[in-house]
Amino acid sequence: MKCSALSDLGKNRKNNEDSFYCKDGSNLFIVADGLGGHSAGEIASDMATQYVVNKNPQDLEELLNAVTEANSHVYNEAKKLKNDMATTISAMLIKNGKAYIAHVGDSRIYLIRGETVYRLTDDHTPVMESLRSGLITEEQARYHPLKHMLSRTIGTHNQVEVDILQIDIEENDFFIMCTDGLSNVVSEYDMYDIFLNEQDINKIPKNLVDLANFRGGPDNITVVCVKIEAEDLVL
Repeated sequence: MKCSALSDLGKNRKNNEDSFYCKDGSNLFIVADGLGGHSAGEIASDMATQYVVNKNPQDLEELLNAVTEANSHVYNEAKKLKNDMATTISAMLIKNGKAYIAHVGDSRIYLIRGETVYRLTDDHTPVMESLRSGLITEEQARYHPLKHMLSRTIGTHNQVEVDILQIDIEENDFFIMCTDGLSNVVSEYDMYDIFLNEQDINKIPKNLVDLANFRGGPDNITVVCVKIEAEDLVL
């Protein structure tokens, strides 16, 4: 498989509190968006990311356990430091012809397959939960003043519910993992358009980041792209 990533400060932030993991030769990919202000969010996102990487998960259960343990690790460290740091995390493991996903927060993982863009993760926010329950419309959710408030994060509580997902992968599947600094200003249609018009995976993250910044860059922007090749389908 091929992967490429980029993290950017954006136009309105003084610190980049996002973290990511994307390394050639690895089958593990992570994006995390830290919360807590100052340097606390940066610490939380980096801590959670590195914890999962160091656990080196090899299947969905191990990935789930790594993210769950990362939550306790960040929570305990926050108590020691006496701050309220926390982070989102979206982690994906490609192995045995499958994509294994563990997710907490409002970072996102998209799959482009053929001519369709699928959003594989749900945002853990009260606003999106109201949308999924049919209490508000998509238009109301898009402009809701509390849409950035999170209902689930890594490090806020000693225990956390982690969403997990397993899907069969196909050759040429293209995953876009991102923090909300991208998804809040760049639509799925924009993502598909950039994907369709740029064949070099190494340029796609920059094109996405540039578009987010062109639209104001209100937050840190992190993008990880992963392309599935034929050899990744071998069991």
